[in-house]
Amino acid sequence: MQEVAERTWDAVGRARAEAALRASEARWRGLFSRMQEGFALCELVRDAAGRPADFRYLEVNAAWNRLTGLPAGQVIGRLASEVIRDLEPFWIETYARVVETGEPAHVEYRVAALDRWFEVLAYRTEPGRFAALFLDVTGRKRAEVRQALLTREVEHRAKNALAVVQSVLRLTRAGDLPTYVRAVEGRVSALARAQTLLAGDHSEGAELRTLLAGELAPFLAGQRVELDGPPVLLPAVAAQPVAMAVHELATNAVKHGALSVPGGRLAVRWDLAEGRPARLRLRWAEAGGPALAGAPPRRGFGSRVLDGTVRGQLGGTVALDWPATGLVCRLDIPLGGDLPRPEAAGAG
Repeated sequence: MQEVAERTWDAVGRARAEAALRASEARWRGLFSRMQEGFALCELVRDAAGRPADFRYLEVNAAWNRLTGLPAGQVIGRLASEVIRDLEPFWIETYARVVETGEPAHVEYRVAALDRWFEVLAYRTEPGRFAALFLDVTGRKRAEVRQALLTREVEHRAKNALAVVQSVLRLTRAGDLPTYVRAVEGRVSALARAQTLLAGDHSEGAELRTLLAGELAPFLAGQRVELDGPPVLLPAVAAQPVAMAVHELATNAVKHGALSVPGGRLAVRWDLAEGRPARLRLRWAEAGGPALAGAPPRRGFGSRVLDGTVRGQLGGTVALDWPATGLVCRLDIPLGGDLPRPEAAGAG
């Protein structure tokens, strides 16, 4: 009876232990399947010389399938190089180091074949094997890239703006200080309006009609202005030089041309010439102002600004005519992606 009791007691103990183990496994299986982090249990695979060459998936959870887009049935038991084509050597090197040293690794890296970034915590589970716990951080990494690009673009614009202001201060000429201040303020205001336009909802550029209307508004005192042309989005690198060029034309018109008298008229028309790159052709024509006697005897600051912005910064052309009826200016500007950087081309 004692022997039977001992065997029975042992059987009960084993049954209880097995039940506890099954319950524990069920709890961990539930956690394993419901967790939001991807989890993979793998073994390192070595080549004939004993060097780490690959790794094999032994088990993955549902989150791993969801984050990678790869079904578990096509993964378990297979080599990583078979599952993910052109897998970066970085992953094998990292996991081999974890297995060989026993030191966990915490890394962020991109899997090009999946076009995704992963944050991974890898640790050794037993000799030759490791586990990887990871999250898809693609959204964050792309946001960081966008932020870096935006920062560089702001830096470029700030450098260019300062260079233009420096050029304006150095080259502006006036007979007295108040006139000098007004001239500088006008040109800096033109620069500020272009920057404001780009800083709004137009991060990829500035709409030409909006830019023209904004630059001409401070100069109008009842004169007729006609703006006519198709929608054109100026690249960000071209918006500021075009704004400065229009400001100089308007300043000249207020001093000597159509905007200097109440009955003056101004027509600004433009179109796009197809090609690679497309080209903006803009015609500025004044009428109703004082009669002109021909080209001015000397080349002023405004002409130098036109040359510096349109030719120097944008790689375009400028043609000026002075018929008796009023100034006619033709600008031809490429709108392709290969425009020189403003600070590289100079500030005019």
